[in-house]
Amino acid sequence: MRHSTRVKDEEGFPSFALINKATGQALKHSLGPHQPIRVIPYNPDFLDESILWSESKDLGDSFRCIRMVNNIRLNFDAFHGDEDHGGVHDGTTVVLYEWFKGKNQRWKIAPYY
Repeated sequence: MRHSTRVKDEEGFPSFALINKATGQALKHSLGPHQPIRVIPYNPDFLDESILWSESKDLGDSFRCIRMVNNIRLNFDAFHGDEDHGGVHDGTTVVLYEWFKGKNQRWKIAPYY
């Protein structure tokens, strides 16, 4: 993404956007804590910080937090994806949540060929 080298989070990590190749939609910040992540059409010619994310340092086994570039205290969270709620499954909603070191808050971005 052309803006990633200019926009960094408060720890200095570069930003990125998560865009679905088939739909052209980008993941957008939720309206607040505990609210679902949203999708909007991606426009590469417009710098929209509401679709910019950053990764944390490695938390082990190449897993990291994915968080808002402008508020690293809110992380991707597979809502009720913890073991007490039955774990992550198809249809689990992704929200932004404060970091509590849950497995449902650790993500890995891997290449797909």
